[in-house]
Amino acid sequence: AAERELVARFRERVERRYREHAGVAEYAAELGCSEARLRRACLAASGVSPVELIHQRLLVEAERQLRYTSMPVTQVAYHLGFQDPAYFSRFFTK
Repeated sequence: AAERELVARFRERVERRYREHAGVAEYAAELGCSEARLRRACLAASGVSPVELIHQRLLVEAERQLRYTSMPVTQVAYHLGFQDPAYFSRFFTK
């Protein structure tokens, strides 16, 4: 139960800040736990690592923006906090 609570708090923070591209270490510090504990909790609760959860959230938003807005890819990339639209394209393609 404590792990699920930690993951819920992590997801909540990711939801608020995914465009900032904060790292797992930053989220762990904010949550008052170690990166290892956050990783264990995420794997136990969702089957994926914290980094993957962050990436999944970015991908959901990227897909939403590309599908439902008329923003060009470059603008979507900047909107999601990517400094380099080419990197965004590689990230999205993977």
